[in-house]
Amino acid sequence: MSIEQEVQQVIESGITPIEMVYQPVHMFDSPSIVQRTVLAINSLDVGRLEFDQYRFVAARCKHGERMLRCQVTKLLRAISKAVDEDTLDNKIVCFTIPVYARNLRDGVLPEILYEGFTNFPKAQPSKICVEISADILYEDIDWLAEAVGTLREIGVKVAISEVGDAYCPVFRLAGVKFEYAFLDTHAIKLASTEQADETVKWLVEYLHARGTRVFAPNLEGDRERATMLAMGCDGYTEPAVVQEVV
Repeated sequence: MSIEQEVQQVIESGITPIEMVYQPVHMFDSPSIVQRTVLAINSLDVGRLEFDQYRFVAARCKHGERMLRCQVTKLLRAISKAVDEDTLDNKIVCFTIPVYARNLRDGVLPEILYEGFTNFPKAQPSKICVEISADILYEDIDWLAEAVGTLREIGVKVAISEVGDAYCPVFRLAGVKFEYAFLDTHAIKLASTEQADETVKWLVEYLHARGTRVFAPNLEGDRERATMLAMGCDGYTEPAVVQEVV
């Protein structure tokens, strides 16, 4: 069965096949400036799939580009509608779009963004932040810096996620400038141990020295938030996602 037939089956079942979900980023000492966004896929066979679950497959097949085009279109349309209705909260500086290394390597991402901003001129590039997984740092750093520079020429911001996991060569962060960084959940667990406090604190200080704001994802409860605030993080996200921009 083709993907088109599968999507049609889901639609006929009354389920929305692709949903845009929003995850607010809370700042510790100021209003929110970022919202993370992601597509969720609803399948009759395997249920609901979040980005972390399908990205490794989509990154290696043609559907990855389709999903990226879909997300850019959905997000820019939503931003344009919010501008028309004057409901876009001025606190929100940008919305993240998670992308794959492949989308940078094949040059398709700038093309998708140019096309999107042409179709939705009310959606300002400064409202968008391209969020790239830290495994991109294994690419040639000179090439990566140039690719990130091309994105900035469009006017978007650039974030890096999963910082501090096993696939993040942290010293290579020095070769590329990122506006925002999302720590890996492993770093969050590490921060709660006495021996690792200084390691996580050093990582946050290192990112700050690079001019990068640091966020701790999926914090549960006041204790974790207090720990990551003590580590120097600028903000955090909660595990739950919401369906509208707030």
